[in-house]
Amino acid sequence: MTLPSNDNPKIRETVAKTFMEMLKNMPYEAITIPDVIETANVSQADFDRNYTSKRSIIMDFLAHLQDEASHQIAPQLPAANVLFNEKNLLKILAYYRQYKEELLAIDQAGLSNLLYDMTCLLTEDLLTMSEDADHVERFRLFFMTGGLLSTFMQWLHSENPVTTEELATAQYKMVSQSLEIPLSFK
Repeated sequence: MTLPSNDNPKIRETVAKTFMEMLKNMPYEAITIPDVIETANVSQADFDRNYTSKRSIIMDFLAHLQDEASHQIAPQLPAANVLFNEKNLLKILAYYRQYKEELLAIDQAGLSNLLYDMTCLLTEDLLTMSEDADHVERFRLFFMTGGLLSTFMQWLHSENPVTTEELATAQYKMVSQSLEIPLSFK
């Protein structure tokens, strides 16, 4: 997402928080930019310097979540396979669980593809950090990432009948058992 160059982190945070609160309480289609601007108590010019649309607000919110989730495992980067161990899955799941209402609101609005897109960008970032990632490994990683994301979203929708720890363990087992050859990024 490319935003105008005069963005202001404080304005962006205020607008994103306001928009996400509105999205949790009303349909996406019913939210207007003027309503967001008024509720966030920012000027049209401030909004325009930071965002281009409602979609850009969601993308910014998700980018922030991805950055924060990446920091949960940052000491172990750039190895792409750090995503696929129980400890790191648990860290990421626990972090995202804090934003359950927001993620479900995005999904309810029919915009879960944005979450998928951001997850693929994170995967791509991990892959570009790995010099030896071949094309087959890339597609395997995207396949597993999509499966993990789908499982996670179903878990959020299900009122969490299993703990975060149980889900991380189950996801790790699903990934590791489905591979004949483990992912091998160095």
